[in-house]
Amino acid sequence: MAAPTGARSPRPGPARAGPARAGPARPGASGPSTDRLVRRLSGWRRWVTIATIAGFGVLPALAALGAWRAGWQPTGDVAIIGLRSRDAWTLHPPLVGQPTTGSSYAGISSFHPGPAEFWLLGPWVRLFGPALGMLLGTAAINGAALAGVMWTAFRRGGPVLLGFVALGVAALVRSVGAGTLYDPFNSEIATYALLLTVLAAWSVAAGDRRLLPMLAAAASLAAQTHVSGAVAVAPVVGLTVGVLVVQVRAGRWSPAREQRWLGGAAAVLAVAWLPVLVREVTGPSNLWALWRTSRAPHPQIGLAFAVERLLGSLALPPLFVWTPPDLVFVGTASTAGILVAALVAGGTAALVLVLRAEPRGRGTGFLAACVGLVALASVWTTASAPPFSAIRSDVTRATWVVSLLVWLTAAWAGWQLLGAERRRRAAPFVLPVAAGLALVLAVVALATTHLEDQRDGRVMSAVDLASGRAIRNVPDGSYLVTLDGETAVFTVGPGVALRLEDAGRTVLFGRGPFGEAYGDHRTPEDPKPDGHLRITTAASPQPKAGERLVAEAPLPAPSTDSIYVFLAP
Repeated sequence: MAAPTGARSPRPGPARAGPARAGPARPGASGPSTDRLVRRLSGWRRWVTIATIAGFGVLPALAALGAWRAGWQPTGDVAIIGLRSRDAWTLHPPLVGQPTTGSSYAGISSFHPGPAEFWLLGPWVRLFGPALGMLLGTAAINGAALAGVMWTAFRRGGPVLLGFVALGVAALVRSVGAGTLYDPFNSEIATYALLLTVLAAWSVAAGDRRLLPMLAAAASLAAQTHVSGAVAVAPVVGLTVGVLVVQVRAGRWSPAREQRWLGGAAAVLAVAWLPVLVREVTGPSNLWALWRTSRAPHPQIGLAFAVERLLGSLALPPLFVWTPPDLVFVGTASTAGILVAALVAGGTAALVLVLRAEPRGRGTGFLAACVGLVALASVWTTASAPPFSAIRSDVTRATWVVSLLVWLTAAWAGWQLLGAERRRRAAPFVLPVAAGLALVLAVVALATTHLEDQRDGRVMSAVDLASGRAIRNVPDGSYLVTLDGETAVFTVGPGVALRLEDAGRTVLFGRGPFGEAYGDHRTPEDPKPDGHLRITTAASPQPKAGERLVAEAPLPAPSTDSIYVFLAP
């Protein structure tokens, strides 16, 4: 029961004995209310909550083990990520992320902001090898992110919000495919970290400052792995910092009482961004290169397409609950669909505005503001991307996240506007029903994800076969690798090179438009290798003078080509 108007606040003193009273979290309070602590739950509610949080934590590992048993192999960019992950924690530490596509049109060597993914995957690759190591390492990253999403939702809104988020995330996984749970591709791995960043920022701004280290970790990972992730999380973090400063100036909380969590966040940021700082100090500046690349003139997808894509993701059915066709999604939204999307966005905003006058709705406006910022960032990055990115859904995953967050905001605002009695009656059923549906969606996602449907999935068995034969026939030593042909450069070549280096050979590459991705120590100006390896894909290539064939593996039909590895002194 609410205190009568004008009643005095009780003086600080020892707590009275008795059961803790449940209720909404006080704005500015440090931590969730008592009904949003797992240890305060009892009976089946506690076990369903724990099972939901833990289930999403292990879901990526289950998907990764399934992919490993199916024969998953790192290829293309993922194999290069594996090579750079092997460099982490060595004398050749990576200080930047993967090269950006801006180098192809701006003529400027630029990389994605940071190497956090390489450092996180490094121990896994060293312990378990390229395939299993990259799968388990990525699953660990995404498992931690998903468990953090669920735990944060529970702390912010109790079992009801946990149910909403669990159902929404399960639908998201079903939409983008379970392959995103273990795919180390740098633009994919930021998906769940971005979602965690928004929810953690919402909780921190609402008073749960214990989540500051989690917010710092999630935002750092999302920002470093891809430029689009940095553009999305930067305004969210900026808004959160601004709200905290206003709260301090208004006397709503004291940083001196939160030194543990502020210190934890500072430590996370210092460790995560130290390589980036070292690169900026030692040069050349990658951040300056990224800025120059962003200002370079180049063909762009355009604002109209980006806005249409975003609106299409909000229409019925929203993007996060259905699986779009390969390489083509939204972009052709109907007039009715755009009107529905506008109604959804406008209705959500109206609900949030109505809640501003309700004590239990405080904080929902901040969530809506974060979602709006991420949506604007998604539009900007999509509109300014080169045209060939229009068919690459993986580089605009923020669109899926925005689709989920808009509908989540609407559902949570609508729930808050229900009468107290209706919410009391419905609350016990939300989490069990949502968790059950989430389990069904997760099982469907795992069952319908096939290796051959994923990036380079059809050639992975050939890469595995060619790599194994090359390892057996190539003596120990260092080798200058030449990748001959588009398929060799972008797909199979890096995969074979990674397997060779994991087996004890040293691989070197020439300095060229793609060589910079492999690290400076693999692209020396005056290499003195023990031999030369040429990796090519063709129907029947002829060996060059002095070459001998050391490995061959046919590519799957309908291709008539094979992978060939030639060795020369």
